[in-house]
Order: sequence, then structure tokens, then C-alpha cells
Amino acid sequence: MHKKIKKVLFISIPLILLFCFLLLIFIKSTVRKEFQLTFDADYYWTRKSYDDSLWFYEEVPAGFEYYLYIPPEYRNDRHNEDAKLPLIVTFHGSNDKYSSRGKFGRMLIAPELQNVKKCAVLCLHSRGDYFLTATT
Repeated sequence: MHKKIKKVLFISIPLILLFCFLLLIFIKSTVRKEFQLTFDADYYWTRKSYDDSLWFYEEVPAGFEYYLYIPPEYRNDRHNEDAKLPLIVTFHGSNDKYSSRGKFGRMLIAPELQNVKKCAVLCLHSRGDYFLTATT
């Protein structure tokens, strides 16, 4: 009787261990850990940007370009609650799309206007003729 039990145990224990090992491999290969990534939209979605000290330029993947002017004394006040400025937005979408910064943007950042009331100016440029065709 003892020999039968030993024989059964001798065969069944390795089979149980083999089964557990195969089960563990199966579970490990099918169950995956959650993929962890920190997401910074500015890093992933911005294609080009530069700061020419007067205008901040950025091009986004949708094809839109924009120039943002912030008065120099407010440029580094991102976390200052008292540094709230009005924002003037200009849109331009014809084939001479860069004229919005030239005509309107420079006019709105002129010292004569900025001395009356400081304001930020955002010049949006379309991709192609998007603004022109959307408004006609």
C-alpha cells in the first residue's frame, strides 16, 4: 500500500508542478501590466515653436500656426493671478496669411496702444484658406 501511495505521489507531484508552471507561463503571457506614460500635450502635439522675444510662434499638427504677443513685463507671470490681461485675437486665412501679424498684430502691439492698456495679442493663421472659405 505504501508503495502505491509513493508511486502516485511520485507521478502526481511533478505533474501538478508542471501544470502550475505552464499555467503561470500562460497567465504571464496573456495578462499585461497597464502601460504607464506621463502625457504632456505640449510635448507630443506641438511640431514647431520658437520665441523671438517679441512674439511666441507655434505650429500645431492640425496645420494652424499662431503668434502670441504678451507684454514683456507679464511674460513670466504665468502663475501670478494678478497678471490678467485682455486678449485680442486676429484671424487671417487668405493666401497672404502672414499679413495678420504684419497688419493687425504690429498695429495692436504699438506703444501708443499698449501704453493705454496692456493687452496680449494672438494672431491665428489658417492652414490654406480655411478661415477665408469658412467665413464667405
